[in-house]
Amino acid sequence: MSASIQVDLLGGVAVRGADPAQVRGSSRALSLLAYLAAHPDTAQPRAHLAGMLWPDSSQSQARTNLRRELHHLRTLLRNSPCLRSDDGSLCWHSGADVAVDVPDFLTACRDVDAALAADRPTAVAEHGDRALTLFRGPFLPGFDDDWVLEVREELRRACVDLCDRIAAFWLDHDDAAAAVGFARRRVLLEPLEEPGHRLLMRAQLGAGDRAGAMRTYHHCASCWSVSSGWAPRRRHGQRSTPRWSMPVERRAPPEPP
Repeated sequence: MSASIQVDLLGGVAVRGADPAQVRGSSRALSLLAYLAAHPDTAQPRAHLAGMLWPDSSQSQARTNLRRELHHLRTLLRNSPCLRSDDGSLCWHSGADVAVDVPDFLTACRDVDAALAADRPTAVAEHGDRALTLFRGPFLPGFDDDWVLEVREELRRACVDLCDRIAAFWLDHDDAAAAVGFARRRVLLEPLEEPGHRLLMRAQLGAGDRAGAMRTYHHCASCWSVSSGWAPRRRHGQRSTPRWSMPVERRAPPEPP
């Protein structure tokens, strides 16, 4: 059974299944939900939340604001048991009635790690695809609070690392074609990191797509030449058309299309 309320915090902010009027009037309540959901199953002291969300207010005013937004949030979520509280703290626990993409993404990442450790390709593919589907873009785009920037970077880095591990897994299992999608997503997340481009080129070459690997090389060179005057490394004395300095399986190159 699908959740009655779906909250999206990655790549945009949206609440489906709730009263639209309540959603429009609950931007700070959604910020509270976003922080709790980004740290699921971890009790957050009310004093910490109040000071973080209202840093320019007095302690007493910040606590008053927190009580008000907690009330709004409970109303928005129809008093869902996912949001738990006591006198000193608040905590988010994932449940069946409210689905939030951030904790779902973190769960998918843990599921991928378990599948990788158990060497279960089918589970790696299933959970990996789910994680990338959930990670539609930056956390709370348009918000620039310090804590938002910190969480945004943590989640982005988690997705980059996930792509690295899954792509390497498929390459180790001689399935370069399966690695390409994860390596390409890694490049999109970190377009200025050379290891991502090298990983994608390795996957493309392994899948027999030499033309695609060449395009990736020139895209990498273009990105870096614009930003820093850098170009991908070539072997000493190498021609202007690269023969890839990355470790790849020695094989005859595919015929050009």
